[in-house]
Amino acid sequence: MISGRRGRAVGGLVVAVCVVAVAGGMLNPTPALPTAVHARTPGGQRSTVPRAESAAAVQGWAQSLAVTMPADLAGLGAAPPCRPLDHAVGWLAREEAKPGDRSWRAALVSGRQTRVVGYLSQPSAVCGDQVSIHLSGSGPVQIKLFRVGWYAGTQARLVWSSAPLLAHERRQSGQSGPTRAIHEAWPADLSVAITSAFEPGLYLAEFVSLVDGSASLAPLTVRDPAGREPLLVQLSAATWAAYNPYGGASLYNGFRFAGPVGTTRGASNATINRSFEATLDRPLTSDGLRELLVRDVPLVHLVERLGSDVGYATDFDVDATPGLLLQHAELVVPGHSEYWSSRMLRGAIAARNSGVNEAWLGANDVYWQMRVSRDAQGRPVGVVCYRSLNDPVAGSDPNLATVKWSSNPGPVVDTGSLVGNRSTGRRFEAGLRLMSAPAWFVAGTGLKVGAVLKDSVANEANGVMTWHGLSPRLQVIAAGGFQRQRSGPVQPVDMTYYSAPSGAAIFAVGTTDWLCEIDGSCPDHRIAPAEAATLRILTVNVLEALRDPAMGRLNPSVPTPRTAPGSIAGLLPPDQIGLAGAQTD
Repeated sequence: MISGRRGRAVGGLVVAVCVVAVAGGMLNPTPALPTAVHARTPGGQRSTVPRAESAAAVQGWAQSLAVTMPADLAGLGAAPPCRPLDHAVGWLAREEAKPGDRSWRAALVSGRQTRVVGYLSQPSAVCGDQVSIHLSGSGPVQIKLFRVGWYAGTQARLVWSSAPLLAHERRQSGQSGPTRAIHEAWPADLSVAITSAFEPGLYLAEFVSLVDGSASLAPLTVRDPAGREPLLVQLSAATWAAYNPYGGASLYNGFRFAGPVGTTRGASNATINRSFEATLDRPLTSDGLRELLVRDVPLVHLVERLGSDVGYATDFDVDATPGLLLQHAELVVPGHSEYWSSRMLRGAIAARNSGVNEAWLGANDVYWQMRVSRDAQGRPVGVVCYRSLNDPVAGSDPNLATVKWSSNPGPVVDTGSLVGNRSTGRRFEAGLRLMSAPAWFVAGTGLKVGAVLKDSVANEANGVMTWHGLSPRLQVIAAGGFQRQRSGPVQPVDMTYYSAPSGAAIFAVGTTDWLCEIDGSCPDHRIAPAEAATLRILTVNVLEALRDPAMGRLNPSVPTPRTAPGSIAGLLPPDQIGLAGAQTD
């Protein structure tokens, strides 16, 4: 949910995340424990608890180590028939030296009803694939394919464009089947061959009307399955799909209306009619498109601006081949990665246990469990998430029930045992106070303990709700708070870091809008340029430090006592304590 200062709601997003049950054989490393852990007394103050009384927390952490890497799905991990043209070390710097093109932003012009929409046959592709394009609209159209990056501030490069072709209105299918899925079955208008000239990255297909210049977008991730770049960006395609209302429904709302293709004019929200499967074979519009542009695109701008080689995959790719995480030193998760499958979460935990560092640059992560539906060729078709125990598999296989893991009927794992923090609230803005200042994190900023990062928390936030299941080595780098009512108790917002027994380092920023604040692309939230520059330096420090496979050993976390949220309120200016909006899923 995107919000303004003091919880002003904007845009109709609803928030959630996805988590999974843990299975597999126990691993042996035993974390070094502090002599004591800290808990809150009934009055909310910090107290020191002897280690013997914290057995549940220690046991929860041990259980979080008990995961082995899921096997790749058969037939989906084969080597591609070709590789990118110039994929030797340093390829990204050479790619970024090419001229950019600002015209990709034509599709972002507000207030214009587009004459043509479309979708692609698959969310990601490798060299050698043929990606078909499916359009609906009226009049002549040209298709352009841009690679998102930095490109000296232009933020994209035009890689391919089509000759003009005529778009035709296509029939919308509406909801069907037990999952109320919306599958469009439009014929392919043309296809694009992914050749060795397409470097790995996030691409945007732009459908431009040659009648009035209006445009729409569709994403495509080009990946190299053999790539071993230090950093891997896992794009949140499942979350984009979950919020996508095209055709009348998303996983949040259902609409019954009759209107022009690509619109929901005159529709009324009806959650009872929402879909239980968010499909990929339809245009990405409205809240779904905004998730892509506000949460993921800013991360791509940032990592490409650094010029160091980076790999790309979607969450659907990680679900199919979780072993690919082991090809990289660092996994980076964007601002809002809400929907995760069991295979994804088990893969991320196993990667951490194998020494892979992880940077979680958002919040409300790993909140709802999903299942990925696939076609006969193994391509992802959609995101299945009932968000209730009405899921048909809940009785027979509760581990796969698509609910919040806090209410899952099968074994529950606190996602904080991986991420370091978990979802606490939404629809507010707040500041963060540095509670510790690791040299590797604050380098180049001059920040010290006690410094306040003003208005750095926005939209949704994570915090340390309990020590149960969390690493005994958890270090709170920055802390803030918010209230659900002005007179209510203060709830936590925390930026966290911990080093795992494997040597992996895990950093979690704790808010969804951190990246768009750096990028200046948050729809209704702006911070001062100097503050944005500071956040950028801090984030670059994280990304660069976690490229080192030995980060957790070189810079071990320093366990910190938990500061009661009520105490945090006294350490921040009053206008830096958030006031949350309605807490709905």
